[in-house]
Amino acid sequence: MRPKNDFQRQVVAAMGKLRPATKRQMQWGYDNSVYFYGYRLKSGKTTCMECGHTFVTEEGKENAVCPHCGKHLTVKDTKRQKLSQVGYFSIITTQDGLQVLRYFFIHTHQWKGEKTTYTCTEVMQRWIDKDGNTCTTSRLRAPFTYCVDDWLCGSSLEIRTHSTAFPIVDGCSVYPQFDTIPELKRNGFDGNFHNTLPSALFESLLTNAKTETLVKAGYHELARKFIYDQYRDIDLYWASVKVCIRNHYAINDASVWCDYIDALRYFGKDLHNAKYVCPTDLNAEHDRWMEKKARKETEQDIKEKTEQIRKEDEKFRELKSRYFGIHFTDGLIRIHVLESVEEYLQEGEHMHHCVYSNKYYLKEDSLILSATIDGKRVETIEVSLTTLKILQCYGACNQFTEHHKRIISLVNSNADTIRQRMKKAA
Repeated sequence: MRPKNDFQRQVVAAMGKLRPATKRQMQWGYDNSVYFYGYRLKSGKTTCMECGHTFVTEEGKENAVCPHCGKHLTVKDTKRQKLSQVGYFSIITTQDGLQVLRYFFIHTHQWKGEKTTYTCTEVMQRWIDKDGNTCTTSRLRAPFTYCVDDWLCGSSLEIRTHSTAFPIVDGCSVYPQFDTIPELKRNGFDGNFHNTLPSALFESLLTNAKTETLVKAGYHELARKFIYDQYRDIDLYWASVKVCIRNHYAINDASVWCDYIDALRYFGKDLHNAKYVCPTDLNAEHDRWMEKKARKETEQDIKEKTEQIRKEDEKFRELKSRYFGIHFTDGLIRIHVLESVEEYLQEGEHMHHCVYSNKYYLKEDSLILSATIDGKRVETIEVSLTTLKILQCYGACNQFTEHHKRIISLVNSNADTIRQRMKKAA
């Protein structure tokens, strides 16, 4: 696409000056974007799919270190002879006063008994100027395909409309040595992304003075919450945020705090009063006010509420039906997607949290899953459909359980299951 304005013309001129990725950068990207496997036969003979070396591992052992190349391998019992993987990594740099995030596509070619070969292709760039204006340049993807990884690597990098592949590409590993424009440092960026995607953080810092204030004040989790949560209007919370900053009140859980402020607003409480917005025990106050809100809502007319649930269930199914049926387990814990507004209601009542009362089922970027053991609810998980990262994961009364880390690991290891549904709907 031909450049249409001065900014795009500046991007096109700067593109030609970018240097190719170095061998060191590509090797780092490969090491941090794909998995390393060992293929084991029934005899225990295990082949490292990275270097081709063969050694013996014990039956049932799921992990091993290759004695030849030193890679930490995930061992699989299989007779397969080949393996192909794809992955992404990014390099953050500057060019002609512009911030540029460069995204590289790794495609491996692995044959049993042979050393791995791979290709590394730059497939997308995100350009940001000092005022927060953005522009995307990318290669073409195969037409009429649901797979975001079908890049036409022989096509040229050109200005294109913002690709549906960008949210997935943007969540990749970042090369640890990077450059940023002075305006980002001026606006509070300290070299740490604080679990926020670089593109989202950079664009918000350059366009939103409130994000700059939060970052400079050290409220990184709250800043991340407002950057990602499109349904939270930061202006509705800003008066309370300023009270917290003045009182040096630490907000360790932005989701719980925002839900708590919503409950105070529901009851018409003074959101400028530190007594309310800076509670000593946030979780206890959150639960108390959410219970009051739930009791008040249950006093509504039953017929009206039933009709409301029916209408909202129709909207919910339009938004989330593509994810229905997703479930996975590690043998003890079973995790599945909530598939109706009624299930959200039951989840909220049993777990004593606000997944129903705050209408998480209508959040387009949110997918709610329930973790159970022997049919009993253990924790509720919210996953971002933009980044596939876990936004929050709590048991009853917003507390962690003894299975918390195991649940987190199980969801992260099965993120591809959600990604595949997303690709099919793209």
